[in-house]
Amino acid sequence: MLHPLSLCPIMRVEELIAGLDGIFPFSYALSWDNSGLQVGDPAQELTGVTVALDPNLRTIEETLKCNTNCLVTHHPLLFRSLKRISAADPVGEAVFALAKNSISLISLHTNLDVAPGGLADRVAKLLEVEVEGPMMLEEDKGLGRVGYTSSSFEFYELLALVKESLNLKSLRVVNPPPYQEKRVWKIALCPGSGGDLVFAAASTGAQVYLTGDLKYHQATEALELGITVVDAGHYGTERPAVDLLAETVRRIVDDGVFVNEIEGEDPFQEV
Repeated sequence: MLHPLSLCPIMRVEELIAGLDGIFPFSYALSWDNSGLQVGDPAQELTGVTVALDPNLRTIEETLKCNTNCLVTHHPLLFRSLKRISAADPVGEAVFALAKNSISLISLHTNLDVAPGGLADRVAKLLEVEVEGPMMLEEDKGLGRVGYTSSSFEFYELLALVKESLNLKSLRVVNPPPYQEKRVWKIALCPGSGGDLVFAAASTGAQVYLTGDLKYHQATEALELGITVVDAGHYGTERPAVDLLAETVRRIVDDGVFVNEIEGEDPFQEV
């Protein structure tokens, strides 16, 4: 006689990978990127999935605490070429921790950024932006989004919406408009590190560009181009990836597979 538990379906890591690939295809990742299975055994049975922004030791520890054996992140752990794996450096230490504890790591990076319904579209939705299309094409893939606010706002009302939607206390702004009238804004956005795309954003005719990690010379470029840039930070613009990935994983896995979310925190602190 079969034990009742033997009738429960078994879901494996490779099935989760296939499900994610069907929604946010790994083929959409840019050529310089490294998305997909980073560490682990595709044939491993899933006991649970933890979702986080970053694959660091803290998230690995949390994965262990909640008895899950698969970690799904936006940022990849293995990004640049490695000549050695040493426990003396953070990447090597994380690889050892994952392998030692039989935790598989799957990352969805630029494929999540560019795919329809991915991170850029999620941020646009949070900001009530009606998307017209990608901000630009890179390797024939749509990077960022451009569209119009669904309602008329004063600029500082728009900033309040950004802070509320992305759960931020502060923003950095370059070239704020001097006028106060309510208007529908054309917005270009690129979650994450999009400072080097200021010219591309301005080329769309957008009045406002929302991104993160803006540098000084990129800010002066924005001034010269006459576009307003709102720097909401790398973490601030990518934190919605956690909710998006957790929702997606729950759609794929069996009901009996527990899915845990780790909010994480911005490494930059206001003082």
